[in-house]
Amino acid sequence: MKWVIEQMLKLTELDRILIQQLQSEIPLCEEPYAVIARQAGVEKSEVLKRLKFLQDKGVLRRIACLLNHRDSGYKANGMFVCKVSPDRIEEVALALICLQQVSHCYQRKTYQEWPYNLYAMIHSQSYQEVKEFVASFVKEENIDEYKLLFSTEEIKKTSMKYEELPDPENLS
Repeated sequence: MKWVIEQMLKLTELDRILIQQLQSEIPLCEEPYAVIARQAGVEKSEVLKRLKFLQDKGVLRRIACLLNHRDSGYKANGMFVCKVSPDRIEEVALALICLQQVSHCYQRKTYQEWPYNLYAMIHSQSYQEVKEFVASFVKEENIDEYKLLFSTEEIKKTSMKYEELPDPENLS
């Protein structure tokens, strides 16, 4: 927590404005950072410089779009979990992340009753396509232990939002 407070102390008013602007929809245009810069009252180069600084300091992890996959035609998604030997985890993960059906891929800790250490979210237009994709993948990669968990309902899909960023003057 101390590190976070120390980083917050280094935020400028422009940093706070940019972070708040980036939490809502980024303008859908050729030059979104130019629009953000105009709204903040600075040059685009200053916006890019501050965002790079915030990312380098670990205050800002990434700027990414949030795709509603169901609205874009991908009606089925399944969490593919498998047990992969530690010496193959990078190889298999790389094979997964290169595939267009995969949006997320994580390595996770295993437990005695849950031995799966590699997870990937698979998207497709039908449940059958997801099943066929996984069947083909496990055969190709010689994976014996796996499960495919289908989503039944999307309950929440939002990014973290900070309604008001702390004022460094009031941190103590």
